[in-house]
Amino acid sequence: MAEFNQQGQTVNYQYNAETINFGAVENAQDFSRELDNLQVEIGKAIDEKALEGEKAIDVEMHIKKAILQSKKTEPDKKILVENLTSAKDLVSGISGLAGAISSAISVAAGLF
Repeated sequence: MAEFNQQGQTVNYQYNAETINFGAVENAQDFSRELDNLQVEIGKAIDEKALEGEKAIDVEMHIKKAILQSKKTEPDKKILVENLTSAKDLVSGISGLAGAISSAISVAAGLF
């Protein structure tokens, strides 16, 4: 059995994949709810300094724009996907968040 010495290690931000589930999305309301969950998770990443400065501001802005677009009666898929893609590019170093946003992009492409 392998042993790991984790003495002295510090974990700043740890993404919990159970918080966001774009795989369960069946309609626009589900999608918006998962984007809201994503926004909360991005806030946690900012609080824990995994995202900082202008990058944090830009990610929040793109997610907020995507949320606003998703809640419109007739969302513009192009604008929605562009904002999600920009947010994904900004969090590329945080694999859990980048993966969640990639899932959102895939769902948006098929849903809208």
